[in-house]
Amino acid sequence: MKAEKPHKGAINNWKRYEHGDKVFIWGEFVDHPRFAGFYGNTSYIVSHAEATGEIETLNSRYTLVGPELTREFEKEYRES
Repeated sequence: MKAEKPHKGAINNWKRYEHGDKVFIWGEFVDHPRFAGFYGNTSYIVSHAEATGEIETLNSRYTLVGPELTREFEKEYRES
């Protein structure tokens, strides 16, 4: 039996992006065991339960917190 992938915490201030035929999430790792407080990207998404914000990536599981960043918010964030 295949073991369940570990839940690595929440991702805040997130944005979905595509590279080729794969979708990734970039954002702030809220409580990741190694990367808490840092921004980065996940491995590619294999499933997304939009109702709960839960995503499963190639390696792990996460919970997306809050709405996806908009272009306007992203521009303000980069300028601050």
